[in-house]
Amino acid sequence: MIGVTPIAISNANITEIAEAIKPAGMYNLRSKTLKQVSTRILEQYDGDLTLIVSKPYAEAREALMSLPGVGEKTADVVLLFNAGKSVIPVDRHIARIAKRLEFVPRNASYDEIRLALEEATPPQNYLDTHIKLIQFGRDTCRAQNPKCSQCILNDICSYYRQKGREQAPTNKQPRSKPEKQK
Repeated sequence: MIGVTPIAISNANITEIAEAIKPAGMYNLRSKTLKQVSTRILEQYDGDLTLIVSKPYAEAREALMSLPGVGEKTADVVLLFNAGKSVIPVDRHIARIAKRLEFVPRNASYDEIRLALEEATPPQNYLDTHIKLIQFGRDTCRAQNPKCSQCILNDICSYYRQKGREQAPTNKQPRSKPEKQK
């Protein structure tokens, strides 16, 4: 396995990079992009992004997005995981969940989804929220064959109301109302 420094990635062959990132999907395309961006980081920043990620969020994000193949999500992931910035990166799983639960409109942009989630989440929980939403999107609220009948959120989910009930009946017990105190 290759190292994770820009110099190691820049010196590695594409096949080696692709094999290392295969579990993430789209590894053939991403391996080429990783090699390009690593080379650029070496040329422009001497292999060190510390000066970029230490800038305020918007400035750091813009600088990262100027690198080849780095978009909003990738920049936000770097800023959350490597710089501890207060941001919730939005991947396809998170976008799907936010739209199905109607946190945002179906045509919401990346930043609209990110801002809605950030407004609803305390900053100290951004990392956990990001990770748990991705896992929920992979395990339950999947793009194909979502497990709506098993989902703990199906009673508030517009997707389930519209489509999920057609797929399978719910196995959940109805919520009981609290007894009135005498």
